[in-house]
Amino acid sequence: MNVTLEKKDDGTGIITVNIEEKDYAQKVTDNLKQIGRTHTIPGFRKGHISIDQLRRRFGRDVKSDVINREVIEAALAYIRENKINCLGEILPVEVKEINLTDADYTFQYEIGVGPNLDIELNKDITIPFYNIEVTNEMISEQDEDLRRRFGKQEQNEDVTADAFVKGTIMELNTDGTVKEG
Repeated sequence: MNVTLEKKDDGTGIITVNIEEKDYAQKVTDNLKQIGRTHTIPGFRKGHISIDQLRRRFGRDVKSDVINREVIEAALAYIRENKINCLGEILPVEVKEINLTDADYTFQYEIGVGPNLDIELNKDITIPFYNIEVTNEMISEQDEDLRRRFGKQEQNEDVTADAFVKGTIMELNTDGTVKEG
C-alpha cells in the first residue's frame, strides 16, 4: 500500500492511497471464513460451506468493507506517523462507485492542515494575574440576575419594565371580538 500527501497550499492537502490486491486479499479471505464459521447459511451446516460459495454470496460486500477499512486506517496511520496537524476529518475528493472486479484501487482524501505555530515559551514570558475582590454588591447583582432569568411563570395583568412577557397578539374588532383572517 502506498500513501502520499500532496500539499495544495498552506491550509489543505490531498492524501492519495494506492491499494493493491495483495494488501487486502488475505483479510477478505479471513473475513469470509469467519462468516462461514459463525453464520447459519440455508442449505449448509454451520461451518461447512466452501470458500467459493462464500465468495459468490458475500464476496463483493466483504471486499468492499475490507478495502474501505484498510484505506481509512492507512490514511489515518499516515497522518499519525508523519505528525500532520490535521484539522477536522478527512473527506473523499470524489465519491464514486468503484468496480469491485478490479484488483488495484486509488483513493484520494482532502485534509485541512493546521498552520505551524512557533511559540517559544520561557521564564521571561509573564501572564498578568488579577485578584478580583467579590463585593456584596456583585453578589446581590448576580443573585438578582439569576432570579430574573430563572423565575417562575405567573399570569399577571401588570407588567414591570424588566419583565419577560409571553403572549399571543390578535387583531380585534371594535366590539372586542377576534377579527378573522
